[in-house]
Amino acid sequence: ILPTLGGQTGLNMAMELSAAGILDECNVEVLGTDLTAIKKAEDREAFRDLMNELGEPVPESDIIHNLDEAYTLVERIGYPVIV
Repeated sequence: ILPTLGGQTGLNMAMELSAAGILDECNVEVLGTDLTAIKKAEDREAFRDLMNELGEPVPESDIIHNLDEAYTLVERIGYPVIV
């Protein structure tokens, strides 16, 4: 399976199939980018942590769950923001 060729849908499906054990059960090999790398890239917090570890610049960010948290973040970092 080549999940990176299917865009976001392909990535999501590959991750779900792997988590459910279906890829292992059917002896399906993942080609291209491995699932560990895809997971790191998809998990925004893990990606940010990796970039910081590598010394790569990333915009100020946080995981937001509601409008109050968003307003608090904006007070801290200012505008513009990307949601």
